[in-house]
Order: sequence, then structure tokens, then C-alpha cells
Amino acid sequence: MGAAGAGRAAEREAITGIFREMGFGCGLVITDDVMISLYGGLDSNIGVMVISGTGSICLGRNKEGKISRSGGWGHILGDEGSGYDIGRRILTSIMRSYDGRGPKSAMSPMVLRYLGLEGPEDLVEYVYRSGKSKKDIAALAAFADEGCAVNDAAALSIIEHAAGELHLAAVTVIGSLGLTGALEICMGGGTLTGSRYLSGSLIKRFGISHPAAHVIPMRKEAAWGAVRMAMENANLS
Repeated sequence: MGAAGAGRAAEREAITGIFREMGFGCGLVITDDVMISLYGGLDSNIGVMVISGTGSICLGRNKEGKISRSGGWGHILGDEGSGYDIGRRILTSIMRSYDGRGPKSAMSPMVLRYLGLEGPEDLVEYVYRSGKSKKDIAALAAFADEGCAVNDAAALSIIEHAAGELHLAAVTVIGSLGLTGALEICMGGGTLTGSRYLSGSLIKRFGISHPAAHVIPMRKEAAWGAVRMAMENANLS
């Protein structure tokens, strides 16, 4: 079973207890959702998985079975380069532009129109009092691509910052695992795979830092990764 947060010991113990109470006496593998994404995305157990959705994280595994991760600490402690991070930076750029602390951005009218707001000041109500979730803020990340399409300086800066953070997370994991040569790096998450500018910038960075690496989209879904892990644990793979 792979689920968000289940990589921590306390959560694994609690979930294991639930399975036992339900009558499962078989061997159990309880892990987080990024691990099954790695197994499914690479259709293997060796390589690096970079995810940017509402949150962000990078996880890798080498042939010796060593695992390394970077990021995934939530929107307050981390999640750099995530949809939430990009969405928040878009909103910040709108307010900076409104104050005169930043340049005018093509994203401002786009976002305000999408949210049905009359002006930037209305964002205060939207962000702080409307009960909007992290996913609502992350959904705004799509406007960074629209801004990049018209060469908007703020949008380009936001995308480059996000790509830099995701690249840094991956490079940290790659170095920790001692991976070299033609390693595979899989990209996943709706924000990353849905943004041609973010994915393009990240691929370009890998081309410079790890020119022999193969950057790929997910080969199979995370659910298949859970199946692969179960087979491996049962010595069936």
C-alpha cells in the first residue's frame, strides 16, 4: 500500500494495525505514494522520480537498494517548485505589481478574470477568508504557462525558479545515491507534466548537469508500482 504520509514509522504502524484487524495475515509493505510512483513511473526499482503536483518531492533508489529523498515537507516547510509554490508566487507577483514594487504582468488580468474578481485587492478575501485549499492555489500554476507564452517576465522568472528547485532536489538525490551515466529520471505530477515550460526548463537543466541521463515521462501508473513492489517482496518479480 502506498499513501501520502505513510512513509513515516508511526503511520506505517497504524496502517499495519488496521490491515491486521481486517484479517490480513500476509506480508505487508506500507510506504508513501512517491515510492509506488517511482516503481510505476520507471517500471523498475532503480532511478530517480521527480514529482511536482500540488506539492513536490524527489525520490531515488540505486541498485544496492539505498533510497534517498529530497523535499516533500509540505507547503510551509518546503514543496519548492510545486503547483502550490508556483500559484503562490503568481499571486505574490500580482500584488507586487499592484503596489508598484514589481513590473506589470500579463498574468494579473488572466487570474483575476478566472477567479471572477474585480481587482487585486479582492485577492485578500480569496486567499485568507474564503477557505480555499492548497489545491485551489496550485490550480493557478497553469497561468504561469500562459504568461510564458506571451513572454511575461514574471511568469518566466517563476517557472525558472521552480525548475531550479526541482533540479536541485534531483541533483541532491542523484549525488546521495552515487548514480552516474545513463541513469533514468522520471517526471511526474500534474504541474510538471502539464507545463511544457516547466518540464522543458527542467529537461534543459538535466541536459547540462547530467547529459547521459534519460529523462522520461511515467511509463506506468503508481498503482502498477504497488503491484511491482508486492511482487518484489514476494520474490515473484
